Amino acid sequence: MPRRADGTYELEVAGIFYGDLKTYPEKARQLVDHTPLELKRDPRNEHDPNAVEVWWRSLRLGFVGRLFAAEIAAIMDAGVPLTARVFTVLPHGQSWIVRIEISGAPR
Repeated sequence: MPRRADGTYELEVAGIFYGDLKTYPEKARQLVDHTPLELKRDPRNEHDPNAVEVWWRSLRLGFVGRLFAAEIAAIMDAGVPLTARVFTVLPHGQSWIVRIEISGAPR
């Protein structure tokens, strides 16, 4: 269930395998439940003008998946402040699955 009744999104970060956790795998162990994250719009992204990057400190973890990127990008572009945090982190082969919560969206 990606969007809950309270307007909170729960989704998996896309592109983790290509993000900074691949280069710095030891950092993934520092990502724990409720770790605050930052969302950044990337309207000049060559693959998707609705791209929303997911950052932790100075590391780009990946992106909001394409399925919800347009919706979340529109909310951000309207000036609505969103907050993001880690929901869970699971090892997955040579990479990680990072699920996040995004809140602050209008219902």
